[in-house]
Amino acid sequence: MLPWSLGWVLACANTDSQDSPRLPDEQVEEEVPCVDTFPVHVMPEMPTDYETPLPIREDALPELLSETGLYTDQGDIHQALIAFTPRWSLWSDGADKVRWVYIPECSPIDSSDADNWELPVGTRLWKEFSVDGQRVETRLMERLGPRPQDWAYASYLWDQDGTQARKVGIEGQNQALGTTHNIPSRAECQECHGPASKGGGRPSRSLGFTAIQLDHSDTETDLNALASRLSEPLESDPLTGPDTTVQALGVLHTNCGSCHNPSRDGLPQSDLDLSLVWGHPLEQAGVFATAVDQPTQLFATPSVRHRILSGDPHGSAVLRRMETRGNSAQMPPIGTHQVDEEGTAAVRTWIESL
Repeated sequence: MLPWSLGWVLACANTDSQDSPRLPDEQVEEEVPCVDTFPVHVMPEMPTDYETPLPIREDALPELLSETGLYTDQGDIHQALIAFTPRWSLWSDGADKVRWVYIPECSPIDSSDADNWELPVGTRLWKEFSVDGQRVETRLMERLGPRPQDWAYASYLWDQDGTQARKVGIEGQNQALGTTHNIPSRAECQECHGPASKGGGRPSRSLGFTAIQLDHSDTETDLNALASRLSEPLESDPLTGPDTTVQALGVLHTNCGSCHNPSRDGLPQSDLDLSLVWGHPLEQAGVFATAVDQPTQLFATPSVRHRILSGDPHGSAVLRRMETRGNSAQMPPIGTHQVDEEGTAAVRTWIESL
């Protein structure tokens, strides 16, 4: 017979063993694995014969917009999507635009570089264009893989009755639905978003879904609402300064800074920097060091010798090119046939104030 003290110790040990029953409030809940709402679209397999054309990334995207995840079966915007409005909108000849993004639930946005978010594989962004109240085009960008070039770009052309939208070829389409709106080619998409063969774009590929563009109150989703989806939550740090300067530099950042920026995807042919940097005051914006009272490099005309000439809009190449359409001097060079009167007015007023 065991001594009573040793028997008591063994009894207690058996009571605490894994085989002993647990009380209801002691039960451990099993961890539910995270599952994304939408799986990543997969490219077709490589052909085994020489006659079949090689697939491209865009082949992975559905032929119908209704199959991309934008809508539920009832035709409503899917509840997993995030609607957003950038602080400054890219000029698109007056077209009305609506935007949504899907961020995979199981992967955060790498926000360690506030100016170039690393969006996770599986991210999808949609942008809908309407002209005179008629839906014309919806664009889709999706990240299919981990490499910087693993983004697919597709445009969907709406039917005249607005009931369905179908994928357009990578060559794009001009005067969609009889309007002045042109659907861009894949090459043109890459010229703005990247990676383009001659440079242009941002590493994040998304130009409107960024810290600077979402740091304002007039949007469905701001930085605070995104805090749980960011690897490093960012506190609101909106640009402050004279309204004339804020508006003008915002126009330049959005319409010019996607190419003229110091990132690895910026245009290498020029040192011009028209982008804004998160957390930097306005007076440290690249435009002051690389454009204001700086001589032109690539734009040649007898009456214009400076990129931006203080107090002289007419002698400022940046503004002159923004006011030009229909030739190689036009800026932005693609995606627009009409001058942005409101945007150029903002830049003109700012130059006059310098």
